[in-house]
This record gives sequence, structure tokens and C-alpha cells, in this order.
Amino acid sequence: MTRRRGGRWRSAALIASLSAVVLTAACSDGPVAPTLNAPVGSTTVTEVFSGTLPVGGYKYYSFSIAGAGTVTATLTNIGGAGVPPTVVVNLGVGQPGGITCLTSNSADVQVSGDASVTTLVTATQSAPGVFCAIIKDTGNLFAPAQFTISIDHP
Repeated sequence: MTRRRGGRWRSAALIASLSAVVLTAACSDGPVAPTLNAPVGSTTVTEVFSGTLPVGGYKYYSFSIAGAGTVTATLTNIGGAGVPPTVVVNLGVGQPGGITCLTSNSADVQVSGDASVTTLVTATQSAPGVFCAIIKDTGNLFAPAQFTISIDHP
């Protein structure tokens, strides 16, 4: 009987530990689970990420691609109290590295919330893997900005 109780106690402790890890992960500022929108039979997946860009800060989101191809990240919306609709921020596509998203200069560009300005960045990936999109304040925000990014990838 003693062994059985010890086994139950260890099982309960393991469940409690795993629950704490899951809850801690849910509270982090790291990547957020995407909303997936892929038509049946489509070879392109669209992931939509929304969040709040802090003044002087950045937000990034990781995603996996199934094969080689073009990744396109589009800033579809940015705004909020004290945020002009034409605010300029950086948008990039790269690979996760530590606590950020590492981009090349060609895959990290300034974009504007203004519909008349190009609001997307593309990168060609040669193999499947984990990639990320990052949005950064370039010193133009005076208040946190609500944003939405759409990412199309293989």
C-alpha cells in the first residue's frame, strides 16, 4: 500500500508541475498561437497575428513552413489612441534566435499603416522549418499600437 500511495503522490506532483509550466508559458511575452486560415486543397497557409506593439519595443511570432517557398508578411492594421494611421514601423521575416526573431536586411523593412504605402515584406525560404515575423517600433510610437499581421507561407 505504501508504494501505491507514493506513486499517486508522484503522479499528482507531476501533474501539478506540468500545469504550472503550461500556465507560466501562457503568461509569457513570447510567441502567441496563430489563427490559421487555409482553404481546403491549398498549398498556402495564412496565419493572422494580432497584438500590442509597445513604445520602443517589438513583438514576434513563430510559425512552421512545410516546404520551400515564399513567405509574405503583411501589416494589415495598426493604430490606437495616439497612434497616427500612417505610423512607420519595421516588419521582418526571419528565424527565431534566443528571445527575438533574427532577420536579414533584405527581409526587414520599414512599413506604414497607410494603405497607399507598401505594407508587406517577402522572403524566400529554401527548406521547411521554423520561421518568424517581427514588428518593431523604430522610434515613431508615442503610445502602444494595436496591430494585425497576416503571414502567407507554404
